[in-house]
Amino acid sequence: MPWLTDEEIQRMVDKVSGRGTPRVSRARFAPLEPVAGPSNQMPLAALGDVKVELSARLGDASLTVREVLDLQVGSVIELDRLAGEPVEILVNDHPLVLGEVVVINEVFGIRVNSLAGEREG
Repeated sequence: MPWLTDEEIQRMVDKVSGRGTPRVSRARFAPLEPVAGPSNQMPLAALGDVKVELSARLGDASLTVREVLDLQVGSVIELDRLAGEPVEILVNDHPLVLGEVVVINEVFGIRVNSLAGEREG
């Protein structure tokens, strides 16, 4: 989108207001300069104790309300992923890791296979 000149902006204002006032012009600011100080960046280690929520997404399914009401013990919900496909690990609802489900001493876990940005295309 091309920028309007000061004159074009003024003509538009004149048409709307019906008179030559007010005068409109572009704001002009001094160039920004880096601020001298100890550091402009926070080291990543400073965020080490921040808690985040991790969740695993095995897959998704769409059901009608009737289908949800018909669920009972032993019902199976078919997901949109095949067995063996990677599982997404979400950090605060944002995909971060792809992995595979593993069982270690009867406890589920996820082995990290790749970072979400490294997906093969």
